[in-house]
Amino acid sequence: IYHGVGWVPRVLGAVLVVFLAGLAARRVSAAALWPPVLQIVALAIYLVAAFVPGTLYGGLVPTWRSVDALRELFASGLSDVAALAAPVPTTPGLVLLAALSVGALAIAVDLIAVGLGFPAVAGLPLLVLFTVPSAVRTGGAGWLSFSLGAAGWLALLLVSGNERAVAPVSPPEMDSSRGAGAAGRVGRRIGVAALGVALVVPAALPGLDARLFGGGGDGTGQGSRQGRTSTTYNPITQHRGQLNAPEPTELLRYTTTVTQPDYLRLTTLDTFDGTSWSASQLRGDPQRDAVQSGIALPQTLPVTKTVAVRDRIAISTLATKWLPVPFPPTGIALPGPWVWDRVAETAFSAVDDTRDLRQPYEVTAVRVVITPGSLTETGSRPREIARYAEPIALSPYVAREVRGATAGASTDFAKVQAIQQYFLNSARFAYSTNADAPRFDTDNALERFLRSGRGFCEQYASAMAAMVRSLAIPARVAVGFTPGTKTDSEAYLVTTSDAHAWPEVWFAGAGWIRFEPTPRSGVTSVPAYAQPQTGSTVPGEGVDSAAPTAPPRVTGKDLDLALEPRGQQGQPEALPAEPPATNRSLPSLRETSLVLALLCLAFPALLAVARRQRRLRAPTALDGWGQVVDDAADLGHRFRAAESPRAGAARLGSAYTFDDLAVQALSRLAFGAEQARYGRPPTGHRRSSAADRGLAGDVATVRTALRKGASPAQRIRAGLLPPATVRWLGSGIGSRVADALDSVDNAVNRLTRVVRRRPDHPASSAGR
Repeated sequence: IYHGVGWVPRVLGAVLVVFLAGLAARRVSAAALWPPVLQIVALAIYLVAAFVPGTLYGGLVPTWRSVDALRELFASGLSDVAALAAPVPTTPGLVLLAALSVGALAIAVDLIAVGLGFPAVAGLPLLVLFTVPSAVRTGGAGWLSFSLGAAGWLALLLVSGNERAVAPVSPPEMDSSRGAGAAGRVGRRIGVAALGVALVVPAALPGLDARLFGGGGDGTGQGSRQGRTSTTYNPITQHRGQLNAPEPTELLRYTTTVTQPDYLRLTTLDTFDGTSWSASQLRGDPQRDAVQSGIALPQTLPVTKTVAVRDRIAISTLATKWLPVPFPPTGIALPGPWVWDRVAETAFSAVDDTRDLRQPYEVTAVRVVITPGSLTETGSRPREIARYAEPIALSPYVAREVRGATAGASTDFAKVQAIQQYFLNSARFAYSTNADAPRFDTDNALERFLRSGRGFCEQYASAMAAMVRSLAIPARVAVGFTPGTKTDSEAYLVTTSDAHAWPEVWFAGAGWIRFEPTPRSGVTSVPAYAQPQTGSTVPGEGVDSAAPTAPPRVTGKDLDLALEPRGQQGQPEALPAEPPATNRSLPSLRETSLVLALLCLAFPALLAVARRQRRLRAPTALDGWGQVVDDAADLGHRFRAAESPRAGAARLGSAYTFDDLAVQALSRLAFGAEQARYGRPPTGHRRSSAADRGLAGDVATVRTALRKGASPAQRIRAGLLPPATVRWLGSGIGSRVADALDSVDNAVNRLTRVVRRRPDHPASSAGR
C-alpha cells in the first residue's frame, strides 16, 4: 500500500526489537508475563529512537516530549489515512502507524505461539495484517504476498510439530535432523497442498472471489455473468486521496469530436444519511441492459435540443467497476459484460473492471443545449425522480445559510444558482487539499465545512447537493473526472489530479444537469447556463456552434463502423497510439489462451507417448514389463503389488481374450521381468539389437491385444488422459517437493541445534 520501500527498514526494525526482547526475557526468567511486558517497553523505546530521536534525554532516555511528539506524529498518520488513497507515500506518520501495528502484531504472535503454546492460532494476527492491504488496495495484496505469509505460518507449524514429535520420545542417539519422521513428512505435504489449493482454486473457479490473492476487484461485489448482476460501492472513499497523491498518475486518454469536452462521469451518489453521501445498489440485466445494445435516452430529456458527441477512450491504469463516459451516453462499443443502470445512469460491470479493457472503446453521447427558459420551466416529476427531492433535516446554522443564500430567488433554478454562487464567493470559501480540512463523513460535517470555508471537491459537491435537496429540489452527487489536459497529439490526458465530484440537479425541461461549486481555478469550469447572464440561447458548455440536431438511435452495430472523430477543421483527430502494424500478425490473447489450453489438455497424452518411446528405444526386460503394466492400467486393469510378474500376467490373460501370439508375447515379457528381478545379474556385453526389437515387438503385440479387448470409452480415456502417466507425474513431482522440504527441514533442525547449543550425543557422534 506504499509508494516505494522506504517504510521497510523501520518496520522490520520493530519486529527485530520485539524478537530480541522476547528472547532476552525468556533467558532471564521463565515467567510467562515478562516477555510481553519487556517487548512493549522495548517497542516503545524503539519507536521514539526511530521517529523522534531528538526528544531523547542524552540521546538514550525518552522524555515527556517524546510522548507528545509521538502523539502528534500518530495524529498526523491518522489524518493521512483519511485523506490519502493507496498506494500512499512513506510519510513519517504513516510509517509510524505501520511500525506500531506490525510490532504489536509481532508481540501477539510471539505470545500466542511461544508463551501460550498455540502456534496454529498465531495465524489469526497474521491474517489481520494481510487483510489490511487486501481491503484498501485495488487488486488486493497479490499472490506473492499471500504465499510468503502462508509459507511463514506453515514453517512455524512445522517447527513446532517437529519439536513436539521428537523431543519427548526420541532416544538420545536419534539424529534430530531427521525431524519427526513420517509425521513431519505428512505435515509438510499437507501444508504444501493447502497452500497450492489456496492459490489455485480461487483463480480456477469462476465466481469465487480471488481478491485476497490479487484477482481483481475493488470492493464492489462479484456477480455471475448470467442472470441479474449488482454492485455497490462508495466512490468518494475510493477517490478521496487521489488529489493528494505525491505524483499524478495517468489514468486514461481520449479524443473527442467537440472542441471543449465536458466532464467524464463514472457514477452517482443518491443517498444522504445526514452526514455523508453513498450510492444505491446498481442493477442491470446482462442481456436486456448490455451497453453494446444501445442506451435509451431518458424520456424527460429534450432530445430535439442536443448535439452529438463521440469520444474514443483508452484506459491506462484506471481500475474501477464503473465506465468513464460523457453524459448522457447513447451507445458504448466495447467487449465484456458491461450493463447500464437506467436509474443511476451508470455503466458498470459486476464481473470485469476497466483494467480488462486492452483496446480503446468508443462512446456516443448527446450534449443538451440549454436555454434559460428550459431551466425555469416547471413540470411533473417522474416517480423515479421524486425520491431525489425528499427534504433532509439540516442543523439550524445550515438552514439559516440556505435561507440567506436563496433570499430573493423565485424559481428553483434561481435558488440552485444562488447556492452555487454562495460557494464561489472567494471571500468566504477557498479550495484546499489540506488533510486537516473537515471531511464530509464525520459528525456535523456540513456545518463544520461551512464554518471553515476550506475543502476540496468532495466537500463542495456534497454540501451543495445536500442544501439543494433541503429545498425539495432533486439533487445528487456525481463522481468522475474533469476534462484533463490536451496533449500535442490532440488527445486529452486524464490523471489522478483530475478526479472530481460535482452536484447534479434535475429540471423538468432539461433532465439532470451539472453545476460547479468548487472554486478550483484552471481545472473546474462553471457551465455557461449556471453563470449569471442574459441572453436568449445558451448552448451547453463547450459544444460546437452548429445547429443542434436530434441524434439517431445508436446501437453497438453502428459503433463498429469505421467512423473517425473529426476535429475543429473537419480533419481526423489523432487517436491514442495503436499497436504497430507488425504486431497485428501476432496471435491475440484469446488465440494464445486457446492454444495453451489445448496444449495443457494434450500434455498427458504427449507425455505418455514420450515415455513409451524412451522405454522402447533400447528396452530392458523390466522396461518392457513396465510398459505392459502401464498400458493395462490405462485401460482400467490394476496389478496387485504383492503378485509376481508371472501371476500378474496370468490374471491379465484371464481378464482379456488374447490370441496365441499375444499370450506367448505376454509370457516372454513376464518371464524376462522375473529373470531380471530374481535371476543372476547378466555378464558380458550388451544384448543384440535383435533382442531389443523382440522386446519392443512383444510389447506392441500385447498393447494391440489389450486395446482390442477394451471398450471405446476406455480407449479414448487411455489416449487423452492415461492414468498411469498421470500417477507417475504426480508421484514424481510430490517426491521432489518432499525431498526439497526434507532438505530445508534438516537444515533448520541443524541450525536450531547450533543456536540452542544442544550438542550431539557422544554415541551418535561416534557412529557418524
